[in-house]
Amino acid sequence: MVKKTNKKLPLKKISIVILEDVPIIVSAMKLELDKSDILICSVKDNVDDFLREIKKHKPDIAFIDLRIEQDFASGFTAIESAKGLSPRTKFMIFTGYDNLPEFERAINLGVKAFITKNLHQKPLDEIVRIVYGGGAYYGELLDLYLDKLNVKTEDREAEKDEKDLETLLTKRELEVLSLLNEGLIVKEVAIRMSVEVNTIKAHTQRIREKLDVKTTKEAVRVYVLHMARKSN
Repeated sequence: MVKKTNKKLPLKKISIVILEDVPIIVSAMKLELDKSDILICSVKDNVDDFLREIKKHKPDIAFIDLRIEQDFASGFTAIESAKGLSPRTKFMIFTGYDNLPEFERAINLGVKAFITKNLHQKPLDEIVRIVYGGGAYYGELLDLYLDKLNVKTEDREAEKDEKDLETLLTKRELEVLSLLNEGLIVKEVAIRMSVEVNTIKAHTQRIREKLDVKTTKEAVRVYVLHMARKSN
């Protein structure tokens, strides 16, 4: 007779690598991220070492400061290079330079969170869980970005019911976008959903038509912004 036990499986920790060159900021981040479900694998203060750690650990999450060693472009350079080293890693920007041009560039790079060091309304560990779970967090800059896209706040509220993604898209189409947002390619999405590749291609075509976008990448961006509005 096999004796049953109530032994629990070890908790899966969210792995994190950080690129930040200000020691006091690093200390504050470690304090906020000191949770039982989060593991900080490495903290580096320069891009080359950070990229080596990304390749080594392939973390779930990477925190990036935009300015490293007085170079305002180094954070974006790090993200562009790291995406090739670890496609499944989700990138989060943590910066004091919360301007719309930087935010827009981050969105175009597929960054899942844009957090300002000066003020973020949610704790870092909570934002990490949102992003790890497939969501996004962009704070107050999200509305400014949408306004720049000529989507007025009052129009969004008035049309919210009829233009909400859950209304426009089917559950299967939302699932396709969710998996694409995880970084899966079409073939991998088909395997995950146990369907043919052509079925996923048909789904993405209908999604593009419904969202009135030209590319699947744009459709995923719409999905990410939608998830961010729900999370913020």
